[in-house]
Amino acid sequence: MTTTNNSKMIDQRLDLLTDWLDVFFGDENFVITTASDDASFRRYFRIERDNASFIAMDAPPSKENCKPFIHIAKHLITGGVHAPKIIETNLNQGFLLLEDLGNQTFLNAQQKNFD
Repeated sequence: MTTTNNSKMIDQRLDLLTDWLDVFFGDENFVITTASDDASFRRYFRIERDNASFIAMDAPPSKENCKPFIHIAKHLITGGVHAPKIIETNLNQGFLLLEDLGNQTFLNAQQKNFD
């Protein structure tokens, strides 16, 4: 298999994310799986640990700015909208650890309300 520079960057980002989570949790006792890819440069991973799950957002700082996401999330929560809580951030590396709201997407939930 051929490895491109882009896939090397992705592997390096996953290594950085794993290292950050090691420090946050204090050990390596967690499992990372792909949750979804965004239409932008962001990627989302489900982190499972001790019967709990979290979502890690990977937003490379050279491509994405996490601050607007954080700002909007705070406003949604303050306004009573059930948005994922931000548990931890590393803006220098472009990582956010979020509350996991499950597998159902917002769009699917809204479509069920109209059926």
